[in-house]
Parts: sequence; structure tokens; C-alpha cells
Amino acid sequence: MRTGQALRRPCRLAFWPALALLLTAPLQAADRCSYETVAAGGKRLGEWIDGDNWLRAGARRVTLAAPTRFMPATQMAVGGAPASGTRPATAARPLDIERLPATDPADGSRRDLAFLLQSRLDADALVVLKNGQRVVERYWHGAAPQAPRLLLSGTRPVLSLLGAMMISQGKLAADKSIARPIAPLVDNTALRKLSTRRLLEGEDGYGWGAADIADWQRAGGWTAATGDGVRAWLTRYDTWTALSPNPGLPPAEGRPEDELLAWAIAESAGTGPARLLCEQLLSTMKPEDGALWLNDPAGHPLAAGLALSPRDHAKLGQLLLDTRASGKRGRIPDWLIEALLAPASGPGDPGLAGLPAGSTLRYGFVRLGGKGNRIALIGPYGNSVYVDFDRRLVIALAAAHPESASPLLLASLDALWRAIESGTATERPARR
Repeated sequence: MRTGQALRRPCRLAFWPALALLLTAPLQAADRCSYETVAAGGKRLGEWIDGDNWLRAGARRVTLAAPTRFMPATQMAVGGAPASGTRPATAARPLDIERLPATDPADGSRRDLAFLLQSRLDADALVVLKNGQRVVERYWHGAAPQAPRLLLSGTRPVLSLLGAMMISQGKLAADKSIARPIAPLVDNTALRKLSTRRLLEGEDGYGWGAADIADWQRAGGWTAATGDGVRAWLTRYDTWTALSPNPGLPPAEGRPEDELLAWAIAESAGTGPARLLCEQLLSTMKPEDGALWLNDPAGHPLAAGLALSPRDHAKLGQLLLDTRASGKRGRIPDWLIEALLAPASGPGDPGLAGLPAGSTLRYGFVRLGGKGNRIALIGPYGNSVYVDFDRRLVIALAAAHPESASPLLLASLDALWRAIESGTATERPARR
């Protein structure tokens, strides 16, 4: 009897690991990233929108949600198809934005939040998460919930996340030249003084002329006249000497030096930013929709090329919030989160007029001045994600404002955040 039991024991022990593997295999497969290269769709949309005017006011409401009509891209999906992620639970009492009071920063009058969204922010989508639950999800002007919207310079904070991860993993040297991992630029003496840390922090910028910016945009394929790609353009320039003070928020399409960061990340990781993002961040936050990363004519990812749906943009903010709240740190290094939240020591960035006093630009994010632990990912035209770590509040806005940035636009964003904070203040802020 004992012999029979002893003989059966190994079979019983071998059964459970096999069963566990069988049960977890579908889950592991569901978390895998899939990729597809998407060609540009003719650089036209309708009769009037073409490759030269697709990012101008009047066209953006449509084109920001249809960037592959004008640019090639890498399409990313987690689990092999869009809408495969986990949808946050909807709160029992959703927030009624039509009844929520707000202060109009244009004249200080009391309005409702719906007026602010449409008249001051030109909103297309609003997604609000409170304690991980969705309390607002609204769309206007025919915006499709599942459509990835182009973030343009709002991609820069994501590049910062990827760069910080490469540093923490020992693949990118923070205090070495940004050109070190880039073979065609490694001997460029003008770039030796620009370290990865300085570029990542965003405290230095270059004084590009209008002709340089236009040439760079053509090289990247942002216009109808297709260029040779941004990397070929970067290697043609040996005058990386005009370092200027921090100029504040970047223009809508980003800056040429951001391409250096994207290139260095790709070389250090051995893969492009799109794959790195999907495998190390998107798969963790389990997106609901597909994502895009625009490529230049040579097939390389552009530093301002990420497109996420509004609800997955909100999930990115929730991922940052959860990273700090969790005792077990994820792939995002804790030193980056703490650096983003450290109180400002000076008066703030003059390029952020309209936001609370003391607001500063850090690693492509905005550390908001005033009390509390609050940051924002601010792109052009009002597109943004606000993260309040104390209130566990995330506010994602997709908009098509006529201006890329202005004090009134930034003040309108701040008024939006304050109104929603007030409307969701059902519990006292958590203390750390």
C-alpha cells in the first residue's frame, strides 16, 4: 500500500504544474503585443485636407484621430486586437458635468463645466478616473471612443518614461553624451556636452531657426514633401552648439532634439520605442484599444508620433498613480516619480503662465505648483492628462483648440481640473 502511494505521488505532483501552465497560457498569450506596419493613406482626407495643412486649425478635429491618412505608422495591440483590455468599473454615481460649476478664466464668471469644455477648450473627449473607477466618459463632435488620437509633443513624457526605464535597467548611461549609443553621432564633438540626463530632464533646448524646423518636418514626413527621415537629417547637422535656456513648452510637433532621445532609446534597448512601450507599459496597464506610433519615411519612429485613445491616455495616468501607490515598484523607476513630485524651488517656468504659480517643466511633464502632489502631461491644443496622486484622480482630455498653447488655454485646463476635483471630493485626500 505504501509502495503504491509512493509511486503515485510523482504523478500527482507533476499534474498540478502542468494544470497551472495550461490555465495560465491563455492569460500570458492575451498580454502579448502584436504589431502591424500601416502605410500612409495617400496624404489626403476629403477634398480640402492634404499633407501640408492636415495639422492646421479647422482640420485637427478630424485628422488627429486619423493620422495614418497622412503618415506611416506601427500599429500596436495587446492581446492581438483592440478592446482586449480590462475596462475600469463605472462608479455608482457618475459625475454630471452639465451641473458642475466652474470658473471661466476669461472673465472670472461662474459657468457650468460643459460650457468650459466646449467654449474654452474645444473638447472632443473627456475621461475621468477616480480611485480607478470611471466617473466621466463623454465624447463630442463625432469622436470615436476607440480611435487612437495623435499626441504630437504630448509624446515627450512617454519618451521620458522609456528613457528613465533604460537608465534604471543599465542600458543607457545618464551622465554620458546622448550621442554615445548612436553610432553615426558618437564622434560629434558638439554633442559631447549634452548628457542623456540633461536632455531627458528637458532643461536645455536648441535655438532652431524657422528654416531648420521646416526642413526637419519635411525630413520626418510631416508635410506632403517627403524627406529622407529624421535620422538622416540629424546626422547632416554638425552645429549642435546653440544651447539656449529652457524655452518652456515645446511646439505642437515637438523639437528636433527629442529625435535624439528617441534614437538613443531605440539603440540602447535594441528595439524601437513602439515595441518598448507596448511590451513594458501598455501590456501592464491592459489597454482597451489599439495604439499607433508614427514613422518617418525611412521607417523610424518619430519623437512626436504616439497616438492613444482617450481612455487609454487616462489609463496611462492611472498607471503612474498606481506605480507610486504600490509598495512594489513596476518598470517605471520610483526615482522618476519622486523627481516629478518634488516641490519647486523657484518661481516656476514662465512658459507655463496660466497654470498655478510655481509650475515647472520636468522630464517633459508639468509639475503643478501649489499644494499637493499633482502632475500633468500636456500636449498641444488642450490634449492633456492630469494626475492628482493625493486624490487618486486622473483627468484625460482630447481637444482640438485653435491654439497650440496660450495662458488662457492653460488656465482653462486648470479650471477644468479644479471643477472636477471639487465635484469628486467625496473623501478627504490621502496623506503620505
